[in-house]
Amino acid sequence: MQLQNVFMFSGQGSQYYQMGRALYEAGGTFRSSMDNLDHWMVENAGRSVLRELYGDSSKAETFDDIRVTHPAIFMVEVSMAYQLIASGILPSVTLGASLGSYAAAVVSGCISAEAALGLVIRNADCIATYCEYGTMLAVIGEAGIQTYDHEEIAIAALNFPGHRVISGGSKAISEVEAALRAGGAISQRLPVKYAFHSKWIDAARSPFLERAAAVATGDAEIPLACCAHTKILSELPQDYFWDVARRPINFAETVKQVQALGIFRYIDAGPSGTLATFLKYTLPKPSAEAIASVMSPYGSDVRNLAALCSHPS
Repeated sequence: MQLQNVFMFSGQGSQYYQMGRALYEAGGTFRSSMDNLDHWMVENAGRSVLRELYGDSSKAETFDDIRVTHPAIFMVEVSMAYQLIASGILPSVTLGASLGSYAAAVVSGCISAEAALGLVIRNADCIATYCEYGTMLAVIGEAGIQTYDHEEIAIAALNFPGHRVISGGSKAISEVEAALRAGGAISQRLPVKYAFHSKWIDAARSPFLERAAAVATGDAEIPLACCAHTKILSELPQDYFWDVARRPINFAETVKQVQALGIFRYIDAGPSGTLATFLKYTLPKPSAEAIASVMSPYGSDVRNLAALCSHPS
């Protein structure tokens, strides 16, 4: 049975230095898209993402400067989607989680890649300028769940049963982290300096929306599953580009909305295969649906792409 494709796009926390490097060096549509978007960055933002992303292969520090990671994630994901499409792998639905919702909107035809990249940069600038640092913590397991009642944290994401992300100030997250550890829960901090999907980024809302309001968008040519609105969109709601960073993510419930449309192959176009991993714990077992990803921090990107292209539908 031939399956139609869902392209999935992840957000902050999935990034790392050198992501997509092997695909870039292999040339093709991925490289040309990255070059074009980077040229736009240089012309309009005065900085090269490629230089910072691929310029020093020995970088060991955390990759968490959102003025770089925001556009880098977007560029890699859009370029991955364009490479898949050029290879004959066409999306029937897009799914966006957090920052990945910008790439999903581009691939669904709601906005140009350049206009979306401009909003990505503006979002990063506003958050870095107006918001205090915060922390995001991924939590696995139900143990210690009562500690989420802490008034200085918020549920940022519900990814699959037993896996969620919380946001808050660093002190509050440290307290919750200790309580979770004592309760037997496993947790891991995300490489993110700000408490996305919570009230702690609200100071950036007005200055960001002033810019976003001037950007024209159109109806979706491909249905867009939005994890912030938990439904399938045929057009972008007002404040979409803010909501996807501010509202909590509900990946599991959004996947249910996609399942109602049919049986699909889900392709993770993000840099780490994060959503493909989440999906393995979300889809019922056994399932007629398929899951694939291309990029990974552990390599094999070119081989993974070739394997996927050998079964384009």
